[in-house]
Amino acid sequence: MTRKCEDWLQSYLEYTESSESPEDFHIWCGISLIGATLGRRVFLDKGYYLLRPNLFIVLIAESAVSRKSTAIIIASDLMRQALPEENYISQAITPQYLIHILAGRYRKEGDSTGYAIADEFGFLLGTVKNDLQLLELLIKTYDCSEHLDYGTVSRGKETADKSCLSILAGTTPDGLMEVLPNRAVGGGFLSRVIFVPRGRGWRRTAFPELTKRQQEVYSDLMKDLVEIRQREGPYTLTPKAKEWYTAWYESVFTPDEDTASLKGYFGRKHDTLLKVGMCIAASRRVELVVEEHDLEDALGLMNENEKHLVGVMEKVQTTPTGDKNMRVMGVISRKKEISYTDLLRRVSYFLSARDLREILDSLVGGGMVEEEVKGKVILYRPKKGLGV
Repeated sequence: MTRKCEDWLQSYLEYTESSESPEDFHIWCGISLIGATLGRRVFLDKGYYLLRPNLFIVLIAESAVSRKSTAIIIASDLMRQALPEENYISQAITPQYLIHILAGRYRKEGDSTGYAIADEFGFLLGTVKNDLQLLELLIKTYDCSEHLDYGTVSRGKETADKSCLSILAGTTPDGLMEVLPNRAVGGGFLSRVIFVPRGRGWRRTAFPELTKRQQEVYSDLMKDLVEIRQREGPYTLTPKAKEWYTAWYESVFTPDEDTASLKGYFGRKHDTLLKVGMCIAASRRVELVVEEHDLEDALGLMNENEKHLVGVMEKVQTTPTGDKNMRVMGVISRKKEISYTDLLRRVSYFLSARDLREILDSLVGGGMVEEEVKGKVILYRPKKGLGV
């Protein structure tokens, strides 16, 4: 089967350009689709382990702000139309349910692959808060464990060997903090997730319409997903790509030690880069070869996304006191500029005037908020260039 799209991801952006969702939401959804389609069938040999292109990607934005659900629905519909027989997971996951679904796939197909898609991350992982066993299973399926089994009361031990799970979901910053237990924050699960956060703003289109060209592109995208699904074998880096990656990893790449909230993410960035690089390579050519510019483009996407990550990850890892600070910061950020009187009125349902004063002193002292006195009015505004 021949390819229809010269660059699948670019064609996907052409198809989605009339939607209201931000382009970067669409590009990461497209990368997720390719990674899930390739699944376990391809790999990059890292010596002591094999690296697969599956990814956990979560879009983050305030509710009804950046059309994250729209981006996920577009991606999900395309995938389901092109590959209806894939092992889709779209309901709340428990350890028992996940292992049952993957084990059923293993008995039928000889591998335990799956694609979990949901526009609400909290719904998908509803039991995580009280069940760390689910996090352990998710980590194993992200790492594509060769051997995976789990004992259940009703069905005994179920085997789901040759595992490989991809996740595409969305959530709000508050929703992310609510779904994850505190014990998971410093663990391995968060380090395996690419969070894609964006703030307010989208392309407003009252009645989006697909052009004839976009309809043709949609058909080509589906046909190419079917072709991508058939690829199998080891990925290799060209000599220039291997030289570039070696130089970046050994001489350029330095995890940001000043950003404690992203230590786990940076600790795995070198492997995540190769995963994204494989997806970009699969978008551009049938051959299982990663070229230098594939890795450069993957790094560019990740670096750009990292500019927006710190604020979100700090919120997820915050303490109850820190949560109140972030809620006050959220009000100030949304208003751009707000008086003390107006701010107190908006937060008085969970803060006293004394508590608010202490939080404002902390935010101003920490360089997150600017304070200005105009006559008898005290104004607060977010420090320029901060966070999401």
